[in-house]
Amino acid sequence: MNLTRRFFTISFMTLGLLLVTSCEDWSSGSQENFSSVSGELGDILEGLTVTGSYRGTLPGGYAVAGNTYSHNETNYSSLSITQSGETSLTVSNKTGSDFQGSIGEPLVSEDLNTSTDFEDGQVLATYSASWSGASTVIINGVITSGGFVDFSGVIELVYSDSGKTNTKLVVSGSWVETSYWGILTRQVQAEAQGPDLTLNTANDN
Repeated sequence: MNLTRRFFTISFMTLGLLLVTSCEDWSSGSQENFSSVSGELGDILEGLTVTGSYRGTLPGGYAVAGNTYSHNETNYSSLSITQSGETSLTVSNKTGSDFQGSIGEPLVSEDLNTSTDFEDGQVLATYSASWSGASTVIINGVITSGGFVDFSGVIELVYSDSGKTNTKLVVSGSWVETSYWGILTRQVQAEAQGPDLTLNTANDN
């Protein structure tokens, strides 16, 4: 009986160590070369939000690709994104759709810091983002119920040398809308003016 108890005790301890080791390996591997905000660049990014008016950059100037129920006026040409606190998002469009969601903490490349020579289009930080809720659409000039939307994607803080500020916010991902007409999956691509940060550029050398 004592030998049996000792065997099970050792087995559970060994299993526990294996699980801990596996979790640590998975955690470090999933981050690749990205890490949570830290260092000088982290200090600059801390407290920033992704709030903004995002204009569509897809063909036709749309933020959400494709026609909804074949009515052109229901296309989303822009998205208004408001971040409350560290994790909450509210997303709306011109028809009055109001989606609720969340945003992850910013991840930055471990190689980036304030002395990096940033170039146009370089990604400074990446946030995971998601939202969901009932949509409203405009059909023949009348606002009516659409379907249920689930969005999953990212918002990137990108260095830019062509705007009023030196960064822009870019949202992209997959927009899945379920309704009476079926399930529609469409691409999302839109950008907003970002904050003006104190950073180096390759042109400064």
